[in-house]
Amino acid sequence: MTLNRYLDRWLELAASPKLRTKSFADYTSLLGRYIRPELGERKLLGLAPLDLQAIYHKMQERQLSPRTIQYTHSVLNAALEQAVRWRLLTRNPAHGVAPPKITRAELRVLNPDEARRFLDHVLPTKYGVLFSVALTTGMRPSE
Repeated sequence: MTLNRYLDRWLELAASPKLRTKSFADYTSLLGRYIRPELGERKLLGLAPLDLQAIYHKMQERQLSPRTIQYTHSVLNAALEQAVRWRLLTRNPAHGVAPPKITRAELRVLNPDEARRFLDHVLPTKYGVLFSVALTTGMRPSE
């Protein structure tokens, strides 16, 4: 069985019943964009960790974000883990792969002088009060 054929069955039988519509579309898109073109015609039994590592390396060369590569790895890992449970594989080739680590940018905080200058500029605007409350109470961007 080829990887393409297996992924079709996995999406239909295992992923679709568990996932919301948006997640299912994301899984399908990731596999179609990054995995199927490179490995889709390969035999499922012939997959090796090195094959997956090579795909992730190509994704890095294309300057895709580590998050995209990690998400692609997670989806493929889940599919291959199910292949092990269905006894189509004896081991999951994704277990031997190291996708890139996600690094988070350090948060930069305004010093008191920068905060004062910022408020001098935004207070006259219609959002001035909002920024003033956010800045003086220490609200995070998500709040």
